[in-house]
Amino acid sequence: MVFCFLSAAVLYVTSLCVLIISTVIAVIYFQSAALPAGILVLISLMSTILAHFGAKKLYDHSMSYTIYGFEKWYSCQKRIAARCFRSSRMTVLLNIAYVCCAFEKTDECREALLQARPLIDRYGNAYYRYVYLMSVLGLKEKTHDMNYVSELIAETYALVRSPVFPKYEPRSEYLLRCDYALTELQLYARSPEQLAAADKNLVFKLRQLALELSRLDSGLSEIIGYSRLAFYYNAGLAAAILGDTETAGKFFGYIAGAPYSFPLCSRAQSYLLTGNLHTLMETIP
Repeated sequence: MVFCFLSAAVLYVTSLCVLIISTVIAVIYFQSAALPAGILVLISLMSTILAHFGAKKLYDHSMSYTIYGFEKWYSCQKRIAARCFRSSRMTVLLNIAYVCCAFEKTDECREALLQARPLIDRYGNAYYRYVYLMSVLGLKEKTHDMNYVSELIAETYALVRSPVFPKYEPRSEYLLRCDYALTELQLYARSPEQLAAADKNLVFKLRQLALELSRLDSGLSEIIGYSRLAFYYNAGLAAAILGDTETAGKFFGYIAGAPYSFPLCSRAQSYLLTGNLHTLMETIP
């Protein structure tokens, strides 16, 4: 990713040149220039590391462009994806798919997933396959395509539980996210009337999972700004179905006041004006 940003690329290439030159000098003029050449080697090594950290910071900052609307964010990410290669490109494409889904730009999401799939198959990392499967599920939700959703959920559960899933990833958290996705699908398949009358257990479960996962929101998810709004959206929906309009109003007031143009923000505003639960349940967030 270091070559995606001019400043990081210049620092990285310069550091590598200094590293090579200082190493050559240290070898040729070992007795007279070993100390200054060694210092230059150390500085250049630190600079290459700094270039990588700087690129990560710049990339995270570019993801915060969601606050300026879809077009500005998307054009920036397309440029970054074009300059990436190998695993960095896979990561960028999966993040593009996730945010396109948040903006409900399904064609762009599908395009990013199609580009990411060969890379995921090539590198075989179970965590990234999990992210890919969850993005496919998100795309299906946004397009109201429920074909093979049960199989997709089952595959995701099996992947997280499998021995190949990275041990450094919090397995329990990702299983919780699978539970959340399944509960969300089950709840949105019903009407508000059905949920209030006979399926309150689903409502309570979704609210609990949404609030629990909202407390785990951090890192890039927090920078993008969508996941917390989506969790609050479902917590607010649960409150509204259970008749707690005051709590629902607080959640949807927070979402409506957020400085983003995600479609769920518009639906939250619509609910505050009309109180119509069916509007909230048009699309899974």
